[in-house]
Amino acid sequence: MLETITKKQIEKAAKEFANQNVDKDWQEAVNIFKFMSDFLSKQKQSKIKFNENKLIITDNGVKAIVTKKEYLLAKYLYDNANRVIPREELLDNVWSGLCVIDRTIDVHIRHLRVKLPSANIQTVKCFGYMWIED
Repeated sequence: MLETITKKQIEKAAKEFANQNVDKDWQEAVNIFKFMSDFLSKQKQSKIKFNENKLIITDNGVKAIVTKKEYLLAKYLYDNANRVIPREELLDNVWSGLCVIDRTIDVHIRHLRVKLPSANIQTVKCFGYMWIED
């Protein structure tokens, strides 16, 4: 299992490494520090985590238990972030093979907005939905 590493731990490790190998390896230590710092920054940017086995979506560290359709809808929107997704496409990909009305999407979106408060799911009137990811 991957252990959580803090920025301070990386800085400390880089300084210790630099103290042992003063000249040539200093630049390598700086490069390692930059790489790890960038890695940690990218990890923090992703506020949403998906766990399909347990049907849990973690939003800023808060776990939300969702239904299978809510999970599939959220995952599809998230995987296609910053793109307007027509209602028909959502019906085809989340409710494929099932006969449901358009209002079904609206109800599931409302549930997701309640369960995932930081998820920026926008309605594009008369067309579909878009998950906006910064």
